[in-house]
Amino acid sequence: MIRRWIYIIAGLGLGVSLLLWLSGGSIQGQAIIPSLAPASADVLLQQDYQAGKLDLDQWLLYYGFTLVAPEKLPARYQGRAPGLDGTPFFIILRQKWMQLRPGTRKALTQLGLAPTYSGKQQRPILSGPEEQYQTTHFLIHYTRSGQDAVPVRDDNGDGVPDYVAEAASIAEFVWQTEIVTLEWAQPPADRGEGGDQRYDIYLRNIPYYGYTQASQPVGDNPHTPTVETAAAYSFLVLDNDYAGFDGTPLLDLKVTIAHEFNHAIQYGYDSSEPEIWLYESVAVWMESEVYPLIHDNWRYLSAWYMRPEHCLPYYSSQNNHVYGDWIFIRYLSEQYGGNVTVRGIWEHAVQLDGLAAIAASLADGGYSLGNAYAAFTVAALLENKCPAGQPYCYRDAPFSFQGSDIVVKQEGIITYDGTAGSRSPTNGVQPYGVDYWQLRSTSQKAMSLTITFPNPQPQHNYRPLLVATDGHGLVRVTALPMVNGRGSIHIDPAEYGLLHYLAVVDEAMVTQNSCGYETYTVSWQPTSAYTPTPTPSPTATATATATPIPTWTPTVTLTPTPGPTHPPITVCHDLLKNGDFESGQATPWQSSSSLISPVAAKPPSAYGAWFGGYYNANDCLYQDLNLPVGRNGTRLVLQYDWYVNSQLPRGRAPQHILEADLLRATDLTRLAQLAWQNDQNPLNVWQQTTMDITQYAGQRVRLQFTGQTNESSAITSFFVDNVRLLACRQFIPDHFVYLPLLKH
Repeated sequence: MIRRWIYIIAGLGLGVSLLLWLSGGSIQGQAIIPSLAPASADVLLQQDYQAGKLDLDQWLLYYGFTLVAPEKLPARYQGRAPGLDGTPFFIILRQKWMQLRPGTRKALTQLGLAPTYSGKQQRPILSGPEEQYQTTHFLIHYTRSGQDAVPVRDDNGDGVPDYVAEAASIAEFVWQTEIVTLEWAQPPADRGEGGDQRYDIYLRNIPYYGYTQASQPVGDNPHTPTVETAAAYSFLVLDNDYAGFDGTPLLDLKVTIAHEFNHAIQYGYDSSEPEIWLYESVAVWMESEVYPLIHDNWRYLSAWYMRPEHCLPYYSSQNNHVYGDWIFIRYLSEQYGGNVTVRGIWEHAVQLDGLAAIAASLADGGYSLGNAYAAFTVAALLENKCPAGQPYCYRDAPFSFQGSDIVVKQEGIITYDGTAGSRSPTNGVQPYGVDYWQLRSTSQKAMSLTITFPNPQPQHNYRPLLVATDGHGLVRVTALPMVNGRGSIHIDPAEYGLLHYLAVVDEAMVTQNSCGYETYTVSWQPTSAYTPTPTPSPTATATATATPIPTWTPTVTLTPTPGPTHPPITVCHDLLKNGDFESGQATPWQSSSSLISPVAAKPPSAYGAWFGGYYNANDCLYQDLNLPVGRNGTRLVLQYDWYVNSQLPRGRAPQHILEADLLRATDLTRLAQLAWQNDQNPLNVWQQTTMDITQYAGQRVRLQFTGQTNESSAITSFFVDNVRLLACRQFIPDHFVYLPLLKH
């Protein structure tokens, strides 16, 4: 059977709202459905509040009971499954505090939950005598008796319960990762309110994984170069044993501390940020930054994938959409500047809120929020594993949870049989939301496809996108030009051409309180075939030597105006095997010794290659491969990340080196010294080298890395990760999609 795939995505604001797929088959995998697990008390409470069964005062008072006094809850809400994160309660309470009746405010104050506008924080009171365990940065508060008692097991006999010691060790690891390695700002100290200046963690019996409670705003955080106005200190509360929770106590401790301590850091930038989704999406993203091999946060993906039409800021405790939004943050970190961009979101949150803070951080790196969100919607649809389909891909794709594939929800299926028709969505799409449609064609007739928003809003930018893929990583995205809420595109199934991608999206800011649906109609009718005007292909230019070139990353092209000629689009294929070393083994690389190690990994990778680290090292790692013949504009690009750690003093002649060479595989003649790093390069920071080696096309070569150290009194280590040898082709796209036949 012949299979042809075409996707169309249409959008509202920064959202994308329509997918059509021309195919005889279906999207691979079984979509995961929303969990039918028992609802937690906080979920039931918000459901009843939204249904009018509880007023604002009852809702927030009962919500407070879930944190510190669940026995006071009405029977309907008792004995429920644990909730996820209690932190949103404090954000909501701060926003609604002055709307509450005096008696409600007094009751919440007596519970120790009131927002602090002056004076000290109210700290948790444990059920038994409080003990403290001290680390470099943390003070752990716990008890051995009452309902808050921690497990008493103490295998090493040091007098400290193993659970407490494990929590302390994990907390220090999280501090090292988030504060030291990723360079997020240290939270302000609490003025000794918990006992001293260290950060306080309380172990209590709570029906949540954890929560982080902020103090009154203290103004500036002294640990940042920026002058903040609403920085706050805080403390963290964790469950005392995680009995009855998913996972193991060790796993729950790891992901919860990584998550909740990020909330503490966020408060240190701006404790007045109103957008709950910004807190939660970034904190869930941070879980996998600290623990990249733990995919616990995949459990939240179905919340976004099953409701993609909701705007990113959409908040309701009835589903986990704000937690599922982490997949957008993950896309930004992988494709748009890494941790620096995500950290920059909260640095900008000092002055801006929600999407505006994200837009500002992306702009710092020269990126557009519109383009980034449009590209994200395509990546979420296709779930390519990088580098396939770059940049519409994820490092860890495809996603699954508990044995079920996580596949995006489709709005519907449209079958084109050569006659005219139309369809409308059930409710529409929200800004920063996306509807996906599937189109199946049983006709060879060309068609004109039109998307119409009947009541276009002037502040919204509607962006329909046509996405084409061969199912093997090649992707093309084309924007439908919109005028007054209406746009059309021609699709001719009888003609096929080069696959390419183009993303065009624009901005329309929304908040969690302003998301609303926009309706639209998809219509189609048969039309005559279209023959595009031929455009000459670019020619390759030979280079005399392997000269370093600026770091190259495929980018989304912004070109909303249609026409017969478009800028060239680049698609790349990686020729190397196991270039990221994520198998944990060198194969098919050959090495002089065991060089693959987690120590050498560039976060969030799990493994990298470690050269040196001892005296008289002569470590070698190589892979043989055939370079394709350079034609039709094919460019060969070597790219790798590297890191130097050295004890040698600065400002002297280099003694230890890392060399990248290209050899002729048949006789090992060196064709070129591609790159050369040494102990005088910048230390303790990941860098990237990119080289054009197109002039060696058509040869069988050996790519070889060699790390050498001598007998000096100091030791140098070189780390290498994410090695790619890309064969990149440039296409001159036309406005329309023509796909090759694929055998089923």
